[in-house]
Formats: sequence, C-alpha cells, structure tokens
Amino acid sequence: MNQIETIINFNDLNNLENLEIDNDIAILLSWLGSLDVNNKNNHITEPSQRIKFAIRTCLKDEINQIDFMKLYINTIQNEVDIYFKRHRSQSIVEYISCFKFIINHYSKIFNYLNLNDEIRKLNEDKISLLIKFNLSDNFTILMNEFFQSHLFQNSLVAPTNLNTLNLIDIISTLITINLGIELNEIIIKLATNKIKNYTRNLSTFIWDKPLLDKLLIFIQNEVYPDFIITNNFVNNQNFTNDKYLNELIKISNDELIEIRIDEIYKIIENFPNSKTALVELHNCLGANNSSTQRSKLTNQFISYCKSNLLHAGVETVEVITMYTKTINAFLIIDPKGVLLDKVIRPIRTYLKARSDIIIKLVHGLLDTSPLTNPLFELAQDLRNPKNSKKMININDNQDLNWQPDPIDALRDFKKEKIEDTIESLISIFESKEIFIDEFTKLFSEKLIKFEQPLDELEMNLNYLKLKFGSTDFINLDIMIKDIKDSGKLNSSKNNFQSIVLSHLYWSNILENDINNFKVPKIIEDEFEKFNSNFKLQKQGRFLKLIPNLGLVNLEIEINGEIKSFEVSPDKVSIVYLFNESENELSVDYICQTLNMNEYVVQKGLEFWKNQGVLLELTKNLYIAND
Repeated sequence: MNQIETIINFNDLNNLENLEIDNDIAILLSWLGSLDVNNKNNHITEPSQRIKFAIRTCLKDEINQIDFMKLYINTIQNEVDIYFKRHRSQSIVEYISCFKFIINHYSKIFNYLNLNDEIRKLNEDKISLLIKFNLSDNFTILMNEFFQSHLFQNSLVAPTNLNTLNLIDIISTLITINLGIELNEIIIKLATNKIKNYTRNLSTFIWDKPLLDKLLIFIQNEVYPDFIITNNFVNNQNFTNDKYLNELIKISNDELIEIRIDEIYKIIENFPNSKTALVELHNCLGANNSSTQRSKLTNQFISYCKSNLLHAGVETVEVITMYTKTINAFLIIDPKGVLLDKVIRPIRTYLKARSDIIIKLVHGLLDTSPLTNPLFELAQDLRNPKNSKKMININDNQDLNWQPDPIDALRDFKKEKIEDTIESLISIFESKEIFIDEFTKLFSEKLIKFEQPLDELEMNLNYLKLKFGSTDFINLDIMIKDIKDSGKLNSSKNNFQSIVLSHLYWSNILENDINNFKVPKIIEDEFEKFNSNFKLQKQGRFLKLIPNLGLVNLEIEINGEIKSFEVSPDKVSIVYLFNESENELSVDYICQTLNMNEYVVQKGLEFWKNQGVLLELTKNLYIAND
C-alpha cells in the first residue's frame, strides 16, 4: 500500500460530489460507475454518443486527462482489491486468468476514454502496480515451479503448437504487468541450474571421454532456444545473440572446472587414463581465463597432497610416481608450467627428506622390466631419444627463443627445471654427485657379480651420459675397462679366473671391512701363480686378493653323493676348515682362524647346515656330515 501511495494521490472521483460539476461530469461518472470489475453484468459495450460527448468535454486536453485519471485510478483500487480477494488463486494459470481479465477490462475502458499514448501507458502501469500489489507471498515460488516444469524442453520452438501458444501467452501477460525483471531472474536461475545439473551428472568421475561437445549440444538444443525466446519477450527484441549462448557455455565450463577441482587428486592419480579430462580442463581454464579458478585448483591439489601423499604412511616409490604424474598432468592443464611450478614444490621438499629416495630413483632409472620396476616409466624416459638431451644451463640473454615468465609465476619460476621429469627429480638436490655416486655403486656391484651382460650395462651407461654428461661417469668407464681387460688376462685352461680392479676407482668395493679373511690354500696358491704372471706382464704393478668378492665352483661328497655348489669365497673358507678336521669346530675358532666377522661365519654355517654339509651340535658347535 505504501508503494501505491507514493504514486497515486488518494483523492478519488467520489470527492467530486462536493464540487461544482456540470452534466457532462455526471454522465461520465455514471457510466464509469456501472463498469465495476466485480460486477458480472458489466459487459462493456460502445458508449452512446452522449457519453462520448461527455468524454470529449471532460478529457479535452492533457491536463484534464492527467487530473481525471489520477482520481479514477484511486477509485478503482478498491475494486481490484475486492476482485483478488474473491479470486484468490492457487496456481499460476489461475493467476494469469485473473490478470488478463483485469487488464482487458480496464484496457477497453481506456480505449473509450481517448487518452493520449503517454497518459494511457502511465495508467496501464498503474493498473499493473495494483495487480502486483495483490499478489500472494508465494507467487514467485509458483512462477519458479511453473517454468521449471514447462521451460527448456524445446517448449517455445514450435510457434503453432497449443502448449507453446499457452506458454507464450503466460509470458506475455507477466511482462504486461511489469514482471519481466522477476521473470528474467527466474529464467536465468532455471537455465543455470539445468546446465549445472546436466554438467555434474554427465561428467562426475568420467575422465576418459570427451564431454565438451556433448555439453555444447545440450545447451544449444535444450536450453538456449527457450532462453533466447523468453529473453526476447522480456526485452522486446527479436533476434538471436551469441553473447547469451557464450554466457550459457561459460556456466557449463565453470561447473566442469569446479567438478575437476574437487576431483583433481584422483584425476592425476589415474593419469594417463584421465588425459582427456585434463585436456578439457585446460580448454575450460583457457576460455574463462580466471586467476581465481587457477589458484583454487592449485590450492586444492596441494591440500589433497598433504593429506593423502606427503606422510610416512606412503612408500617413497608411490610419492615419486605421483610426482611424475603431477608433472605430466599439470603440463597438460597449463603448458606454460606456472601451475605445475606451484603444486610440485611441496612434493619436492618432502621427497628431499626421504632417506631412500636416491637408491629408489637410481634403480628406477636402470631397471627396464615393468614387472620388477614400479618406476618403469622413468627408465622409459631415460631411453627415449626425445628426452636424451643432456642437461644444459642456457643464459636467458643468449636464448633466441626466450619469452618472459607468465604474470602469475612465482619469482624463482623456471619452466625448464620441471618440464623434464628426470631433470626435475635430480634437481631436488643441490648437486647431482649424490646420484652419480649411487649409479657408480650399483654398476660396480653388477659388474663384480655378473648380474647383467656387459653390453647391457654399457648401453645403460651411454643413456646416463646422454642425460647427465659423459665427464661424470669416468669412473664407470674405467670399471668397465677393467672387466674387459681382465678377460684378456684369464686363460681358458686355468680354473682360476680373475677380475683385476683399479683400486682408485672401486673404493666402495675395496674399502669393505670384511675383505681380509683367510682363504683356503688352494685358492691362495692359484692367486700367487696368477699374480706372478701379472707382474711379468705389467712391470711395476702387483695384485692384492679381495677374498669376499667373486664366486667359487666346488663339489662336495656327502654320504657317497657328490653335490655341486657355486658360492662366495667366505663360505668356501668355512667349509674347507671342516675338510681339514674331523672334529667339531666352534664359531669362535672359525672366526679367529679365518680372521672373519662373526656374523659372516654364522651366515656361512647356517648355509652349509641347510645344504646338509654340516651338522649343528649346539648353537656354537658344528661338525661335518659323513
């Protein structure tokens, strides 16, 4: 009521009784009084010539029309209030019927009053305001429910369809009573919800199928037609507008981005099977160009990593695997590497603190079997010609392809540090020497134990040289040369085959505390023969036996049965003591006699006991089996 009072002066036509009015006014008032909207018998017919004359006389100019219509609108306010009380509606269709009746009723009256266009429009708006004032509190809810049921089903694309005509009639009526803004808000809300729901239902946990085309088809066919038609009615237009279509597509893109942000950890965990989802996430982020969404994505992923990955309950190999997947995945999302640089830092910091990361990485790079190497992809990357580019530091001032860092990059951002998986892992540490040392240790063990063919080891070494540089592997070159040269020194007729090691380059092998135990005389004699021959060939050089390295083939007769063994020299030394004595031997005696670590002795005795060669009398005494 207060809103109406601000527009309408509450003097009405009844106040004219106390004024001096002529016969024309009386005739006009009498005619209007007979047209009460609540009077069922008030069928409006064309007024008589006398009434028309009275209208022309009383409403002869703009000032008279304005003054008269102010009083008339105030008079019919009560009529409209009574009408709505009598026709309190429960559905939008019933409401529309009431609206149309009132509008048509007063529109006919306005037709006969011969109002000019501007004054007529003003008073039609006042009628609309009277109608809006009488709407129930739940009318907006009714509108929302109605259009939710009837719109976005290609409802408006068939103009001759009865349902379409009825829907258009309802929309037009709502616009007539100036509910266009409210209608537009409802249409936008419904379109937004429909697109979001469809996007969520279509794309949640679906990472291996392209979805953007399906979403576009849905918007173009199911949402946009009704949306643009309704919008044209509200804004009194008659055209299609790509701007509205693009806005609807943006709603879908935003929703898909939100879904993928929630799923980002699982998506990367499932890489490369989730590559399609990552590509489409890249497309959506590129189309929207929202720094807020990019920031939310990185923050969410970092949060997920802290709760799911970066703690003691996760194996180092799993962390490394997630690290490599993160690099590959985020370079798809953001090829510039800015987002990757932000999310990878917490993982790098955590990996650096893992005590076993070096050995895990080294084994992961060298083991080419997918059955035994959980980091098999690293081994593949090392052997990929595209990735076999030696690490080079290029000064930005000398790089002809240099481009400035993206605006949202961190201050120390360097894309080349992270886009290569192996380089990124190696660069976690200040120096790569720690990796070179581990490579050297692993290679030396394989060379000594002949665990891998020499040509395969050389090939692996060449891959490492391509990646790290040849100068870092001089020690390994010499080690391999030692193995090759040793083969030339050995005679195929001799049972004693040796490997001659350059002591300066095998430090991790030669510095072992258990090197100096006593070997059987037969082995020592064979070594002295070999050493004498070596001195003749290599003037000024001599050899030192390293008893804990190598293998010995021997045959042992047990209860009349001959068994063959290939064992380490320490085990041979232990069993030879029993060959020289028929009595039981103690652990302490064996340790002192052979100058051997007690742990090594215990392991050797356990081995020969399990093979049936020795018998355990007590925990400290053993004797040879017959």
